[in-house]
Amino acid sequence: MKKNSKMGIEIMDKVAGTYLIQLNSTRAMVTNLFKMFKFR
Repeated sequence: MKKNSKMGIEIMDKVAGTYLIQLNSTRAMVTNLFKMFKFR
């Protein structure tokens, strides 16, 4: 990564994007769980 910084930035961008997508889907699942329990 140190030798080719542009490639490193692209890799980190993909990693961050994947992490954010995972985080968002987890948040959505938790929100849905709370909604289910709230209605009962």
